[in-house]
Amino acid sequence: MVTLDLASRKPPGGDGTIPFSVQILAIGEGTRPFQVDWQLEGVVRRAIEVFPPQLDFFEDLVVGTHFAARCVRVRCLEPVSGLRVTCDPALGSASLQRIPGKEAEFELEFVPSDRLRVGPLRGDILVEPLLVGSTDPPVAKVPVCGTVMPELKATPGELLLGPVAVGATVKESVDVSSRTGRRIGVKRVQGRSGCVEVGPASVSPSGVASLVISLSVKDPGPQSAAVVVEVAYEDGTAGQTTIPVRWYGVSRHLAQVP
Repeated sequence: MVTLDLASRKPPGGDGTIPFSVQILAIGEGTRPFQVDWQLEGVVRRAIEVFPPQLDFFEDLVVGTHFAARCVRVRCLEPVSGLRVTCDPALGSASLQRIPGKEAEFELEFVPSDRLRVGPLRGDILVEPLLVGSTDPPVAKVPVCGTVMPELKATPGELLLGPVAVGATVKESVDVSSRTGRRIGVKRVQGRSGCVEVGPASVSPSGVASLVISLSVKDPGPQSAAVVVEVAYEDGTAGQTTIPVRWYGVSRHLAQVP
């Protein structure tokens, strides 16, 4: 059995390789005929390997803060004179540095844009090798993903109260804090519904604001409301967060089945 290890300029499968198998049958003629059966097996690897294969920021990005760089290692399986890296400026900036003592290995550094807004982070970084005499160089795609989070965090982020009897009153506590650890002061709290009231907020020494939300159920059926919390930071800037409230009103006068 002969094992081959090849590099491909065409994108392989999800694991970065293309397995292959070839059977060769050789037949000899003459006074002593013979037959030899070879089975060739191997894999075709990407011409450019990236590890880890993607940059996942999870929920580590908070809007309005400095975003730290993340790095991946790029390895070329073909001789190259250099690499070219490109990405959308709205996503961030990327740069490449050759690793000392490693002729075919590079470090790719990516810094997310400081103009990113709250929401999903999705995009790609393209890495293209500079090959002598090549008109169709392979291109490696490095996905970038994650979520840009707002600075204010409510715990819980949503109040799901379930079935509540019409005429009943339910009280729940919610804590509001800064994901960056900044101390906050509550300026105003407003319930966007006539059946929701919010008591005075208390702020702990660590800067966490605690609220008690009271819900007076008036109507049967699925209902929803929202509580808007406006805060001020120590440096004079302001922010706000919205806490959804959902419940299902259940009538006290249920029909009697004979």
